[in-house]
Amino acid sequence: MSMQPLINSGLLIEVDTKPLAGLFAPLKPERLRRAAQRAAKRTRDWLLTQLRRELAAATKVPQLVFKSRFRKGSQGGDDPGGSAILWIGVNPVVASKIGPGVMTAKGVRVGRRTFDHAFLAVMPTTDHQGIFMRRGAGRLPIVKVVLPIDAEAWDLLSKYEAAAGRMFGQRLEHEINFELGLTK
Repeated sequence: MSMQPLINSGLLIEVDTKPLAGLFAPLKPERLRRAAQRAAKRTRDWLLTQLRRELAAATKVPQLVFKSRFRKGSQGGDDPGGSAILWIGVNPVVASKIGPGVMTAKGVRVGRRTFDHAFLAVMPTTDHQGIFMRRGAGRLPIVKVVLPIDAEAWDLLSKYEAAAGRMFGQRLEHEINFELGLTK
């Protein structure tokens, strides 16, 4: 049973249920695996909530913007090698997705952020509207304004690595007690 890591994140929590079977002899191995799988999923869901909340606070971007950037899944079902997966998209956020832009003397304000030298525009050939900046001294080329979030996301993953392991241990203990009929 394991929580799968994010690609190259190094965040991986693994539990081999075989040694646990000796400690909890009344539990059949399949019930122990189910308990471990539930603990992994609940830990993943807790981690998703914490990361989304703190990433929004760190970047000053509404949580709703990050909703599609967090995906959860499972792999393996009741298989002993089953896992709970949390995927986080860390590509830059397009500024126009943060909220409506307002022109100011310095540039464009979106939510609690101001992008200096930016402007609001509708591209005539595609009718695409957004927040843009000129790259260089001339009129062209122009680029979409984006907000990088990858550094904040990796910092938060490092911060929560130990906490996720502790949370998994607590959830696993609770789920095993539930399987033994000791808690509801």
